[in-house]
Amino acid sequence: MKKTAVTIFLILFVFALGAQGTMEDQQTPSAEAPEPQEIPDLDDPVGREVARYGTDETYSGKLFYSHGEWHLEADEIIYELHMGPAGHDAEDLFEQNSPAVVRGFVYKDHIAPILIESTTGDISFWNEGRFSRWAGSGERVQQADQQGLRAVDEPYQQRVTVQGERGNPLPNQQDLRQSLFQRDQ
Repeated sequence: MKKTAVTIFLILFVFALGAQGTMEDQQTPSAEAPEPQEIPDLDDPVGREVARYGTDETYSGKLFYSHGEWHLEADEIIYELHMGPAGHDAEDLFEQNSPAVVRGFVYKDHIAPILIESTTGDISFWNEGRFSRWAGSGERVQQADQQGLRAVDEPYQQRVTVQGERGNPLPNQQDLRQSLFQRDQ
């Protein structure tokens, strides 16, 4: 009986030493630096790809609506604005050919705008953490309940600054509820 107990103890002791060695190997950081994430070469990226791979930049130019999308013309380059469901087929979102300052994530000729400041007010579409504002801040407001179907078309919170008169240098900031396709004021 004593030989069996000693044998089992020795076997468990050997396994414990082996497990401790592998745990120490896993906890020791590698001397090699992690490889940087490669930025893919995408021809027509969607908004989340623009936000993921783009760099935070600011451009001034004029906004115009064409083919169901808003664009920014700045420095003789036309950028497509990725504003999610609120920006598609929303011709009255901004004034045609109005001056604007757009801060956002820029990838090639695409912008996922953090903030668009124009003559009609300031509207935020993405946050600095590269998350879309229309996603409901993790509350799954716009989650599809069946494949291809949108759950509930409820308004979502979006930071909108309304200017009293055009050109007012000190606009009044307000939290407004904004539906997916129009402003409610």
